[in-house]
Amino acid sequence: MLRKFKEWQVDLFAVPISLNHEGRHKANSRHGIFLTVLFVGFIVWSVYSLSHELFVKKNPNTINYDSFVETPAPMELTRDSFPFAFGLQLPIMQGLTFFKDEQIFKPDVKLVVFNIIKGSDGSVTKERVLIDIDVEACRLEHFGESWPSFTNLPLEMLYCIKPDQSNLDKIIVKGIEDFTNYQALNVAIVKCDKTADPSCKSDDEVKEKLTGAWLNIFYTQSAINPQNFTQPNQRFRTTFASMITPSVYKSAVTKLNHLNVISDDGWLFETKKTQNYIKMNAPTEYLDLTPSEYGFLWNGVFEISQVVTTYERKYTKLQTVLAQIQGSAATVILILVVVLQPYSQVKFNETLINELFDVKIKKRDDKKKGKIPRKIKQKGEI
Repeated sequence: MLRKFKEWQVDLFAVPISLNHEGRHKANSRHGIFLTVLFVGFIVWSVYSLSHELFVKKNPNTINYDSFVETPAPMELTRDSFPFAFGLQLPIMQGLTFFKDEQIFKPDVKLVVFNIIKGSDGSVTKERVLIDIDVEACRLEHFGESWPSFTNLPLEMLYCIKPDQSNLDKIIVKGIEDFTNYQALNVAIVKCDKTADPSCKSDDEVKEKLTGAWLNIFYTQSAINPQNFTQPNQRFRTTFASMITPSVYKSAVTKLNHLNVISDDGWLFETKKTQNYIKMNAPTEYLDLTPSEYGFLWNGVFEISQVVTTYERKYTKLQTVLAQIQGSAATVILILVVVLQPYSQVKFNETLINELFDVKIKKRDDKKKGKIPRKIKQKGEI
């Protein structure tokens, strides 16, 4: 095999022949040919290993940062973008089981809209509109693609937003209150008051069930996995719990953050695409020791945040792979040249001396035996 490669002059480490020995420009050696074959194998292996990242896209260069936006883009709340459920648990002394009884408490979900109206005289007025949002007992269909995370919940005891609303087409949160047109989702738990609604249970029974009860809000939280090329948003279910009582009024503000993943996955040139998700921060609660005059036990506002979290992913490009291969090849071949050059020079000198020695011995032996070859006549000679 090495002899065949020698005939083809496949030796990167061959010594140049200044006098063109036997029609060859370089003196090959078996050792040099062997290492040349290994070097070619190294290049093939490098191409395979480094090009693998172009296809599997497992290890991008990722940076993440938070930025402040004066007017963030509107955010639509759907079963896929914002899986959401809420309900009450009985007090600890009564077993902490989930219960639903609208003669004890009622859910109240609204879209809060503030429109800023600027008059011709420069005056500014703010118009407030409340739009009712329909809720119903939860089913797995209410959670879209995240339904497997909610399978172990007592869904029949929880409230979810109806997919099809009677009063509006879309639930959108947007704007900053007092500065722009503003929309926010408002979720409240209201004590059933017998004086206003005769169907409510007695005040003592309502007080017994609600004193020390727990509000639970179930939602999915976002965690970005940069190594997942197609679905970087790894959502998991989490819970916010807050104790309520008829003698205390709790309010809360929850910020919904834009979570953007920008991926540059072009093979040769920059090709960016953006995926947008919602990240829900933990509610910030405020406590009022005076009961609400409207019977609110807990009232939470879900509004858009001005902080946008961004992940930027850059995947390996073709020119990067070629540069890495070139750099690796240059380093390896430099080492091999330094190591093999003295050996190749010695082998060439040895071969040259042996060939000269064999020629002299042959001529001397022929003279002794009287077998000096006659000169072959050339054409035109007499």
